[in-house]
Amino acid sequence: MIDIETRALDVLRKWFAAGWAPVFARFNIEPDFNAPLDVLRDSLLQPVATLARIDRDDPLVSDLAPDAHAALCPNDPAKSIIYHVWAGAHPTRGLERPSLDALDVIENYIYLLGEREPAPDGPLVPMVLAYAYRNRAATAHRRHADMVYSRVAITRVGTRDARFVPAEQTWESWAGDGFRVTRARVGLFLCRIVDGVPAHVSVLDTVHGDARRSFVLPVRKLFEGARVPGSASPVRSIRFRGYFLGDKLKRVIDVSGASVPPTLDVTRAPFVNEARIEVPTGASGGDAGIELDVFDGACIVGPRPRAQLVSIAMQEEQIARFTVPPREWPPSLLRGHGIDAGNLSLNRHYTSLQVPSSKTRLVLETAFAQLEHVLPDVLDPLPKVRPRAAPEYANIRHRVEPDGRITVLGNTLPAGEYEAVLDAGGFEAAMFDDGVMDGAVWAVIDGVPSSAAFVLVTAPDFFPRADEEDLQVWSQTLPLRAASHRFKEGGPAPLSAGRFVPNLLLKDPWSGEPLFASTDNTVAALVSRPVKSADDASDAPKAAHFPRRAGGFLADSASNEFAPGWDVSYDELNGTYYYTTHGLGSPFPEDVKFCASANAYWPAASPDAARTFERPGIPSAIPMLDDELGFHPDSPHGAPDSKPGWDGEFGPFFQMRDGVAGVNSADIRRSDYVYNATQHTFASRVFDLSSEELIRRMEALRACIGVIPKAGSEMPSLTQYWIVRASVVRNAEADATHYTFELCVPDNDHVQPVMSDIVSSAAAAGYWRLWRPVSKRIKAECRFDGVDDLVPRAVRYASYDETIGAYGAWQEGERDERSNM
Repeated sequence: MIDIETRALDVLRKWFAAGWAPVFARFNIEPDFNAPLDVLRDSLLQPVATLARIDRDDPLVSDLAPDAHAALCPNDPAKSIIYHVWAGAHPTRGLERPSLDALDVIENYIYLLGEREPAPDGPLVPMVLAYAYRNRAATAHRRHADMVYSRVAITRVGTRDARFVPAEQTWESWAGDGFRVTRARVGLFLCRIVDGVPAHVSVLDTVHGDARRSFVLPVRKLFEGARVPGSASPVRSIRFRGYFLGDKLKRVIDVSGASVPPTLDVTRAPFVNEARIEVPTGASGGDAGIELDVFDGACIVGPRPRAQLVSIAMQEEQIARFTVPPREWPPSLLRGHGIDAGNLSLNRHYTSLQVPSSKTRLVLETAFAQLEHVLPDVLDPLPKVRPRAAPEYANIRHRVEPDGRITVLGNTLPAGEYEAVLDAGGFEAAMFDDGVMDGAVWAVIDGVPSSAAFVLVTAPDFFPRADEEDLQVWSQTLPLRAASHRFKEGGPAPLSAGRFVPNLLLKDPWSGEPLFASTDNTVAALVSRPVKSADDASDAPKAAHFPRRAGGFLADSASNEFAPGWDVSYDELNGTYYYTTHGLGSPFPEDVKFCASANAYWPAASPDAARTFERPGIPSAIPMLDDELGFHPDSPHGAPDSKPGWDGEFGPFFQMRDGVAGVNSADIRRSDYVYNATQHTFASRVFDLSSEELIRRMEALRACIGVIPKAGSEMPSLTQYWIVRASVVRNAEADATHYTFELCVPDNDHVQPVMSDIVSSAAAAGYWRLWRPVSKRIKAECRFDGVDDLVPRAVRYASYDETIGAYGAWQEGERDERSNM
């Protein structure tokens, strides 16, 4: 006990001396660190006399709990003013904050001070949870800043070192020249199990049946020296353990039935990657690219930086590879036309290998998807009918030659031959390592293991300042904003609304026991303390607006769509669906291409590349701008040295061919995000776009589609219009004030392959392209009054006159009162 208190007071003494003393003096917190220990302790615990006069406009305390009253509050960091100021996601006027390990010491002291308080009735269970101290709007109860907990932690692969940003209380995603790895903080807590009624726990995204489900709510934090209620002695030792499993490549082989050369062993890396880690208090350790940094009652977990986001998978000196099976069903007579020619198959999706574990369920899922917008009350969201026992898509466009060289088929074979070679299969395709894994972290307390947190090591997030929760809440504000009206595929539902269990195949390698149970169906839920009924609106802090700014390692910043998924997919064991990453693409950029092209299937993680490729029947939902997609060298705004966009491809542009109006665009069958990743053009940038900016773009598109002459539907999810150009006018502060879209209706039945006039190398981005005729060309513009507006105030449009080659006069759109336009 003395050691914990001494360490905590040393932290306080150091940081008060580093410039914080006058800040806390404003709140009448002026501890005398030279006073006797009991006097100093009492001064930190006694009520602050001037707290009622705190200026709630001060960002340091604007969302402080209304009943916070002391520098430190036993058992409650949220009511501890010092902890709130140091741990909150707010600016600190240039003052440096204590590090995460120093905050861990303060947390431990807060709980140590409360160890004599009676514990709640009922059994208490030691568990490791992901946790964060969040501002008011990002908590489960949304009343004041507070701790938020989950049994799921999200970490992400990258090529640069991790960097924590104290002012935002999250990990930075972008280093300027590559993605940083991101990590998560998990802690050891003594928890009680409660049902989901509001009087017992606050749940961020409640779903039907939650009142009957069991949720985990911490009551104490555990650390060396802590006393467990009913125990005769304090905790003597804590060691954190981790186990991680990545077996996507083995599953491609097992589920598809493909063969590998006899010289490769599919039971070893890279087909199966495992990490087994054990780290004591105050140390760091790792294995197979995963690292644990252990403080005392908490640790930081996440991947180590990789040399490349995606690399050729090797086993000793051999390339990991498999023999590509031939295309299955249907016969060529039934294989479609235009851009979707040949896309109907049981084991192909465009030019990727599709690996369905159940072909019957694949057909059923496809039928449901076609009916989703016809029967939205029944099929929105789509029922989860097809678990992913293996990566949904696998790259097969990198042929391994007998001499070990790799031929990128999309860069070498002409139209017709390219598709025929991929259809026939029979060649060896290289496999790729992307570092994606499932994992668990738990603690061993005096030799007894706790329950574990589920840790995902998954793909980077291209929108680190936006999250699914924001978009989901906005979609529920008006019927016209419903996700089904915006997104032909996917949607913004957050993972925190999911109620599946963690990977049931993960076992403790020390004991052989399963780490999770089939009853753990609330692991993804985000919880905070229950809000008492007496805490009505008059007790809430007087603050006008709190953006969420949640940060990205808890489940509300991840996606709950699993077709197959961005952060996580799902599988089935004995009738129970469980979360896993082994259904994600092999490697993950293979998924990114298809789902970015499907109107950003996960809209707060994936840029919307629908207009890059123009897949029939899948219009854009959140338009990316021309400069974000990249100006092709052949386009009017391009140049011979134009750089590709975020994904290594170039955006579309209008182009006349033989006197016919058309559009030149990327070819989804040729595009290879995996190859682009090896050339460092995929993931070449991250987008500093907030949730509000994504919402503004959705609203701008919806407003424009609603006023221009109808083509298919006024709903963005069903319109026939293709956005070919998208630009923005900004004010002096670089905030968007006007969006302009140029749209047309494409003729997808008459697509022609074309090659660039300027790009000379077949292996270079932008060489292989598609061209198709278009009609009904139109331009629309919407304007926002202020930088904080989410809904445009005025819309106008102009039709293109082919005879003069220019747009006609602007026509004003009608104000839509139903959406506050």
